[in-house]
Amino acid sequence: MEFKQISFPKSNKHSQNDTHRSQAADRILANQDVQEFLHLHGLNQQILEGNYGAFLRFLELKEGPDNELIPDGYEVGLELQGGQDVCLVYKKKTWLLEYEKRDENYVIRDFPIEWLRLNMGDASVAKTDDRGVFFKECLRCLKTHEMPGLYLYGKSGVGKSYLMALMCNEAAMQQKKIAFVQVRTLFDRLRTYLFEKNNSQYDSLKNQLCEVDYLVLDNIGGERITEWSKGEALYDLLDTRNRLGKLTFFTSDYSMDELIQLYGGDTLKNRRLVNHLRNSAKEIELFGINYRIFVKEGSR
Repeated sequence: MEFKQISFPKSNKHSQNDTHRSQAADRILANQDVQEFLHLHGLNQQILEGNYGAFLRFLELKEGPDNELIPDGYEVGLELQGGQDVCLVYKKKTWLLEYEKRDENYVIRDFPIEWLRLNMGDASVAKTDDRGVFFKECLRCLKTHEMPGLYLYGKSGVGKSYLMALMCNEAAMQQKKIAFVQVRTLFDRLRTYLFEKNNSQYDSLKNQLCEVDYLVLDNIGGERITEWSKGEALYDLLDTRNRLGKLTFFTSDYSMDELIQLYGGDTLKNRRLVNHLRNSAKEIELFGINYRIFVKEGSR
């Protein structure tokens, strides 16, 4: 079928509206998506003419300023209903389908939803030596899924959480179950369950954290520190995951040695906790500028 030979009907009396309709018809028939749709369904002249408005609206959404009305992650498409009615539908783009596939594997995801689009090949990630070490270790973890995990520390805003999200997205594509949690938020939630004597929710959350394939404890050292947080909350969690051989990852503004001091110095309990940390993860320092300040100033 040669689509450009098909025409939309014109009135007997030539008018400006007729000219506009003729020009619009040429645009419709020249569109590759329309041509493929016509060919797929073998549509005849009568059906084409009867759905002129639908095809025209399709072009307005596809090529015109109305394109901004389409939700992010979707594209407008054509669908044939009842053998003769052409309808417009929103179809998910490939990246959104991948995005949703990743999100299904996050048991908990305490980072912006936009980060689900990130991957290890992201061109926006600076290829510095420290990041090179991080990516090398990430690839080891993603390949073997064996301990140790990673303890990524550095100044606030250098991209620690961002880089961990890159790695977790890759693990999600491998169908690994992941919990990416802000430590402060996590411990506040656990405290709330204890205060409310909601033992079932408390046990359920702790079991989830113990059992997921990948656990990221984001911003460790930024939580409200108590004997309970260091002991029952953190020590017990790491002890269980280490015994199960589960991968645990950390981001922090503090090195492990600095974290010991923050947690109250060189006591027996703290040494036991830090031993678990060292057994759980390989320590990597991340350098660089504070991207949060850089982006904020650059947007002025």
